[in-house]
Amino acid sequence: MRVLFLPGNDAGVIRVDPDHLRRTMTQLIANARDAMPGGGEIRLSTAAVERIEPIEGIERPPGRFVLLAVRDNGGGMDAETRDRIFEPFPSLKTGSEGLGLPSVYGFVKQSGGYIFVDSRPGRGTTFRIYFPSIDRTPDPGAWSESPLAGTPDAG
Repeated sequence: MRVLFLPGNDAGVIRVDPDHLRRTMTQLIANARDAMPGGGEIRLSTAAVERIEPIEGIERPPGRFVLLAVRDNGGGMDAETRDRIFEPFPSLKTGSEGLGLPSVYGFVKQSGGYIFVDSRPGRGTTFRIYFPSIDRTPDPGAWSESPLAGTPDAG
């Protein structure tokens, strides 16, 4: 198994729960691994996106986004499976409740983002997550006191 990380230049900054992001990435990478029992390649990439093109019938949301993509070259999914992957269901995997991808979907939506999946049998699978990009400029009122205010004196 080969895992590549392809960070985009200045992809941007997002504000999400880091524990949920870790669980999301773990779930997507585990699914990609399971789709390639004989080995393969997983690509993780990020990019700055000025706008999301209309996809799957949604209106184009305004604003800048950070794209996080997870791509594998596994067996892929047929359309029926792909259309239901975010629905909770009893999983065929041992030790799984079938809530992994529905949880990923819920986290992305709660974070103000969008998630899409592209997959075809024999062509692998790509999950694309778009999180709203936040401004890197600190809020001038964020530090009303010195960052060291309230710390004990050293002497």
